[in-house]
Amino acid sequence: MLVLPNIVKLMKFFIFLLRIEDVRNALGKEVDVFDVTHIIPDSKISKEINKDGVVIYEK
Repeated sequence: MLVLPNIVKLMKFFIFLLRIEDVRNALGKEVDVFDVTHIIPDSKISKEINKDGVVIYEK
């Protein structure tokens, strides 16, 4: 049985994916989207993101 809140979460996820595609199309580039809380501080990828990353949305 599928519960309504799960449908709402799924719909929000699909909308999020569509927004990522909008950003890719607008920039004409591939983009990586992630939550920075998943990045290990001072790791190689963290340093690369700090050097080259562009924040396009932040709460």
